[in-house]
Amino acid sequence: MSMANTHHSESATASRELLNQLLGPTQPVWKRETRMIAAMTASGSTTLGDDTSGALGNDLDAALLQHLRQWSDVVLVGARTVTKENYGPVLIPDEVRQARLNDGQLPCPRLAIPTRSLSLSSDARIFDDAQQPPFLLVPDAVLRDPAKEADQERLKAAGAVLINSGDGSPRSIIATLHAHGLARIVCEGGPGIYGGLIANGLIDAVHLTIDPHLTVPVPKPLVTPWPETEPISQEMKMEFSYAGEDSMLFIRYRIL
Repeated sequence: MSMANTHHSESATASRELLNQLLGPTQPVWKRETRMIAAMTASGSTTLGDDTSGALGNDLDAALLQHLRQWSDVVLVGARTVTKENYGPVLIPDEVRQARLNDGQLPCPRLAIPTRSLSLSSDARIFDDAQQPPFLLVPDAVLRDPAKEADQERLKAAGAVLINSGDGSPRSIIATLHAHGLARIVCEGGPGIYGGLIANGLIDAVHLTIDPHLTVPVPKPLVTPWPETEPISQEMKMEFSYAGEDSMLFIRYRIL
């Protein structure tokens, strides 16, 4: 890592200036861009001591996640991650909602969840805000399957908006979001969705937090292959990095 691009913390406070540096340059709200945000240990594990990512990162990591959500039109996250991490609705402060409206965005980003199984619980926290129903991105074949009709009705009754995602591939998922006017996409995982977007060249920027732990083994890697995708290696350029006093490292990469 180039020391010229590394910045060391003098305070644990997540200032607006620092968050804007971590976010980096932004394009007009209508310009399509997909970013992924992730945290892992220095040995590549996305968990630390349990089966969730909750122990990783710090307050700045949590603030960056919220800052990216405030930038985005939609938060893309897999159904298994929603269940495992106990996702709730995306919450945005009132003053940020107004600023988004002034910029031509919806007041709050949507939550979009690709699912083939339709096995999400009707009691999941994602349904807690009736004013902001989650989008469930469902392949056309699943929507047409009579065996899935009961699950479709159950999730609609819980508050979900079911959206046809074509063949359900990563490219179709992103195209579906674009077709609904959602240009700024932030993907929060899990490993399979990361893998699918990367393998199809659909990621523009990566926000990676490296937690200063070495973990053995690595039961939950950052990325796993999407079915029927070829191996790929994508080169990135580091645009910004920041090291906190607790040795937490924040890196923003741009895909080349």
